[in-house]
Amino acid sequence: MPSGDNTAKQDKVRELQVKLYLAAKRSPNRRLHALWDRIHRRDALERAWRQVRENRGAAGVDRITIAQIEEDGIEAFLDELQEELREERYRPQPARRVFIPKPGRSERRPLGIPRIKDRVCQTAAKIVLEPTFEADFRGCSFGFRPKRSAHEALDQIKREVMRGRRWVIDADIRGFFDALDPKILEHRDLVAAVGYCGLVSGHDQDKSGLFEVFFGELPHAPMIAACPLTIACRLERTFDLSSEWLFIGEIAAAYADEECLTGGQPDPRKADPILLTMPDNRYWSLGEVVGVAWSIGEDYAKGT
Repeated sequence: MPSGDNTAKQDKVRELQVKLYLAAKRSPNRRLHALWDRIHRRDALERAWRQVRENRGAAGVDRITIAQIEEDGIEAFLDELQEELREERYRPQPARRVFIPKPGRSERRPLGIPRIKDRVCQTAAKIVLEPTFEADFRGCSFGFRPKRSAHEALDQIKREVMRGRRWVIDADIRGFFDALDPKILEHRDLVAAVGYCGLVSGHDQDKSGLFEVFFGELPHAPMIAACPLTIACRLERTFDLSSEWLFIGEIAAAYADEECLTGGQPDPRKADPILLTMPDNRYWSLGEVVGVAWSIGEDYAKGT
C-alpha cells in the first residue's frame, strides 16, 4: 500500500475523530448513535492494525502471531474482520492468561493477552469512541488519555505545590480481583451454560452434568445449586397451540442464599439477577449486558 494512500487514510480517520469530538463537546447530553459502521470502516481498521503491529506483543489463545498474519496477508485478515463486524458475526475470544512478576516483589500479576484480531477490533473501537469521551474529561485528568502521561500529572502537582498547596492524596485499589468474593461473579458464569441448554436437545445430548443441583419440596424439579435465587414450579396445565405448547405452572417454593437477603427478603442488588430480553435476545444483569442469547451458548458448546 503506497505511503501517500496511508497518509490520506490517516487524515480521514483524524477528520472523523475531530467531528465526533466536536459533536460531543457541543452537546454534552447528546447520545451519539450509529457508531458501529464507523468502527468497521476500512481506514479505521487499517489504522488499528498499524497500531497493534507497532506495539508487537504476544499471540492470544489462538497462538496466531503478527508475523503469521503478515505472511498470510494483511488484506485478507482485515477483509475477514471487517466482514464479521459488518454482519455482526464477530465474537471476541477469551484472553490468554499469563502471570508476570511485579517489580521489586515476589508476587506475580495476572495479565490477559487477547487475540491479535481482538486487539485490532478493540483498537478500532477506541479510535472511534475515545473522542466522544475526551469531550467530557476535565483538564486535571491524565490517566490513559491521548498525549497525556503520569509525568505530566507530576508536573502539575509540582506547579500546585509552588502555588502553596501542601496535600497530595495517592489512592489505589490493591489486589481487587484477588480479594473479590468469587460468589459475586459465579452465577454470571452460568449464563453461557444456560444458553447452551436452550440450544441443545436433551434427546441428543446429556445435559444432566452441566450443573450441580438440589431438590426442594418437589421431587421431580431439580434446581441449580450455584444460583443465589431459585424457584420450584409445579406444572398445572398444558395447552397444545398447534405450532407451540403453552405450560401453566404454580410457584411451589422459592429458595435464596442468605447473602442475597435484606431483612429476610430477596434483595435484587445482592442477587444480581440475569434477565433475558426479546426480541433483542440479550442477557442482562442490573444495568448492563452480560451476553447475547443463543450465540453465547454456541461459544460454550465450542469449549465443551
